[in-house]
Amino acid sequence: MKKYNRQKRAKYGQNYIKNPSIARVLLKQSDISGKDTVLEVGLGEGVFTAELLKIAGKVLAIDIDEENISRARRKFRKEINEERLFLKTEDALRFVHKFAELPLKHADYKLFSSVPYNISSQFVKKFLIKKPMPKSAFLILQKEFADRIMGKGKNSVLSVLVNSFFDVKVLSELKREVFSPVPSVDSVFVGFYLKEDIPAEILANLGDYKDFVRAGFTEPIKTVEKYFSKFLSKKDLQELAGKQGFKLKDPSISLSAKDWELIFRAWKSGADI
Repeated sequence: MKKYNRQKRAKYGQNYIKNPSIARVLLKQSDISGKDTVLEVGLGEGVFTAELLKIAGKVLAIDIDEENISRARRKFRKEINEERLFLKTEDALRFVHKFAELPLKHADYKLFSSVPYNISSQFVKKFLIKKPMPKSAFLILQKEFADRIMGKGKNSVLSVLVNSFFDVKVLSELKREVFSPVPSVDSVFVGFYLKEDIPAEILANLGDYKDFVRAGFTEPIKTVEKYFSKFLSKKDLQELAGKQGFKLKDPSISLSAKDWELIFRAWKSGADI
């Protein structure tokens, strides 16, 4: 049975934290409270589910593995009967399209997940840069991937988009030995806090904004002046550069999330920002 469980975890890219004390310490670093509905993606053996039920108002837990859902139904009968816990067998990467079926209000939930390393990028794209965005998210991630999201080293499409919508902070570094099976990479516990001042132009044109940023990274690398000249006049770019501190000769991919936001808004509103 243990060998079978190891094979299943390998199939789904799962590394579990089994110690409730560690789960408790990590969740104390979150901003989850009794007023909140939490979406837990990948409940595993229910270690974090049990701790989430102690601090959150309601928990919706999904897992791709029916065995994990069945175990949770037996373990948390009381909370299910009280309608504090909702369970669903679901592939996380398909789930985001089905919010209407679930007891969650748009833009009114928080997210927790120990994200399988092999779907980290897809997971973040589905849950953090697509509506409805959580008020905050607390994710266990591979450290190297978390560094990329935070733009350490160099920017990427994902780092610009995530940082356009969230303040991101590493809350804890995790020893490999706390996981089962023990991973070959380092992991961190990361908090994502939805910004309150996201410009309305970006939220209303989310698809356009993502395409705008994506094109800037996929086309042959150009300077700020050359890439954005098809969107804004040189005068408008110079004004934005003076305000933000970047240079027209800088590579466009070196711009911060805030720079991308301002240039996009200027383009959408005719430079009247």
